[in-house]
Amino acid sequence: MLDRVLDKLRRIYAEEGWKRVEGSPYEAYRLELFLERRPLLFPSVAVERYAMNVVDFPHMVDAPTVEGLERSLDVVWDAVMGMGLGSSSHYMSYVRLVAISGIVDVAVERLATRFRRIRGMKMGFHGLLRQYLVVLDVGRRKVYTHRDLKKQVGLFEEALEEP
Repeated sequence: MLDRVLDKLRRIYAEEGWKRVEGSPYEAYRLELFLERRPLLFPSVAVERYAMNVVDFPHMVDAPTVEGLERSLDVVWDAVMGMGLGSSSHYMSYVRLVAISGIVDVAVERLATRFRRIRGMKMGFHGLLRQYLVVLDVGRRKVYTHRDLKKQVGLFEEALEEP
């Protein structure tokens, strides 16, 4: 069952143009988006172009614990810091550790709904990194995450749907 959800997530990533990141401790996928700022008088001219990244680390966890997920979050954070996402045109990156499990404890639910780590790259001049924990409860078909990701939960709810 957990394998099916992970395979469905992989299919969704492939269909939506996410790129597989090699060399990270966990399986990772990256989506790079670009935003442009245009002046009102000359809308055809792009003044600045910003990069925004979303990096997902989906993996299966048989019985997640708070301590185990916190260690995984630290490993993912260190891996992202080595990816070199920050640059002068970098605006913001979302880093999400996606834990897929059949059984989710109340303490893990609480960690997922409260965990958020934000760090400015080069004192904020090279953008922000935001890290979140997403827990997919396959048994109850629920997604637990911080309220900041409320609009991004649809991807994970789609992966939890029956085939």
